[in-house]
Amino acid sequence: MGRRLDGIRFPARFYRDPEDPLGRWLVELPGLEGTGLAAFGDTLAEARRHAQEVLTLYLESGSTRELDRDLDALPPQLQGEKGWEWVRPDASAEVPLMIRQLRRQAGLSQKQAATRLGVPQTTWQKWEDPTRCNATLDTLGKVARTLGRVLEVTFR
Repeated sequence: MGRRLDGIRFPARFYRDPEDPLGRWLVELPGLEGTGLAAFGDTLAEARRHAQEVLTLYLESGSTRELDRDLDALPPQLQGEKGWEWVRPDASAEVPLMIRQLRRQAGLSQKQAATRLGVPQTTWQKWEDPTRCNATLDTLGKVARTLGRVLEVTFR
């Protein structure tokens, strides 16, 4: 088996805006499709929740069609800099992206993976789409086995 895929995450920079009279927390999620995203919150906890919501909405928008980069490592220029944290999308967006990333790591096309599992390619496509994925735990277990993996479910 390959390395463990422990979810999809993106780097985000959290900081207080020195020009904001309310002292709100700002969040930048740089490098997504070259544009970057931003959010804010009155507290750091609220900023974190908003960053997750913004990231989830972005991923559900379909903007990830060409998202092929390694999502498991901070870009080198961000390591060790103050204020950077990982942000994860909601599971509804994260699971389909994990399926896609695992399929690609296995070197399979969607058609090949679907054939191995005995489902139409359109079904597999749906499982990789954050707006259409409706895979049950049983289905996710079958997908994992098809890709040479084991499904683990955890609560954080």
